[in-house]
Amino acid sequence: IAGCSEGTVKLSKISTSGEISGTKNIGGLVGLVQGELIIEDVTVGTSIYGNENVGGLAGTVQKGKIRLKNAGISSNFIVGDVDQPKASNVGGMVGLVNDASFQIESSSVIHTSKFEDNTKVISGATNVGGFIGKIASLNANSSITKSRVISPLRVNTNGGGFVGWAKLGKQLKVSGCQYGGIMKSGSYIGGFFGSLEYTGSNLLVYEDNDVVASNNSDIYIGGTNYVGAVFGWLSARSL
Repeated sequence: IAGCSEGTVKLSKISTSGEISGTKNIGGLVGLVQGELIIEDVTVGTSIYGNENVGGLAGTVQKGKIRLKNAGISSNFIVGDVDQPKASNVGGMVGLVNDASFQIESSSVIHTSKFEDNTKVISGATNVGGFIGKIASLNANSSITKSRVISPLRVNTNGGGFVGWAKLGKQLKVSGCQYGGIMKSGSYIGGFFGSLEYTGSNLLVYEDNDVVASNNSDIYIGGTNYVGAVFGWLSARSL
């Protein structure tokens, strides 16, 4: 829909299909968000290919804010190029969040995840997440609530069912969420976070979340080093 959005933009009741490809800041709806983007009641079935900052809805949120409610990535999608070993910051919904904030509510990334199906995946070399590939920094409290990812993920380093890599300076709340799928990956692999770092107190609120098989999906989380059901690697002053 747009390569870049500025100011306050609202997108609602939209359904997409087809294919989008590019190099950097590639999103199913918006490539680069620099203001406030509100997305409600949207379904994206687009196949998306890129090398850096690639997301099912937005490639990069930079010094802005994104609010997602009832947003869905349907079963017919690829985010990131399966054959692109250099792809970084790849997310089912947002590739990169940098000096920005987000609210994700009642949203989903759904593809029935079976061992024999190797074609439709969220993939990249580093920082790959079911919702967000990389959170470089937050400028306001953010949240993911009542949302789920049912999809395969493939990544060499930093892969998470929700977030591939994150460094928190503001509070992140993850509540009532679910991951179910297959991660055949390398190092720093977690059911929710591949790598998570924060140095303040009470910056992560984590409650009532599950890693389970659902939607007729297989579930498997595997890698070579630092693999966990919730976190691949966690550095925190306190939980």
